[in-house]
Amino acid sequence: MAGLRSRADYEKEMRQLSAKEDACVFCELNPELVISSDYKHWTWIFVDLPYWKYHTALVPKRHILRFHELTPEEVTEFSAITKEIEEKYQEKKLVSEDSKFGIQLLMFWRSRYWTSKKNTQHLHMHFVPEFEGAWNSILDPEAHITNLDVFRT
Repeated sequence: MAGLRSRADYEKEMRQLSAKEDACVFCELNPELVISSDYKHWTWIFVDLPYWKYHTALVPKRHILRFHELTPEEVTEFSAITKEIEEKYQEKKLVSEDSKFGIQLLMFWRSRYWTSKKNTQHLHMHFVPEFEGAWNSILDPEAHITNLDVFRT
C-alpha cells in the first residue's frame, strides 16, 4: 500500500509536523490511509506504522483526548461503526468463525501517541484481527499475579 511509510519516512514527517504549533497527526490525516470518512464523527484509517497486518484505527473527527469526552451521539455512531468494521473484516476473510478465536477483533484505545520528537494527544481506537501469538511480544507472563482488591476500595 502506497500510504504506509518506512520508519525513517515517518520520523522525518513527525519532525516536520512537530515544528508546527499545535499540530496533530490525527487532525491532519494522510488521505492515502483513509478507509472511510463517510461517518459524521469518525474516520476509519489504516495505521501507517502497524503493529500487525490489517491494523486499522478509528479516529474522532473532533480533537479530544479521553474516551469519556465522547458525546452520546459519538458513542452511538462508534457502536454502529464497530459493527461495520467487524463485518468488513469478515467479508475480507481476515476473521472467521473457523479460527481458534472465532470472529474476534482485538480493540484497544489510546489517547496519547508520541515519538522522541512529538507528543500528540488525540483519542484513537485500534482494530486488528485476532490471531495465534498476536500479543506474545507484549503480554506479561505474570499478569495473573495481581491484587484482586485493587479496584474495590
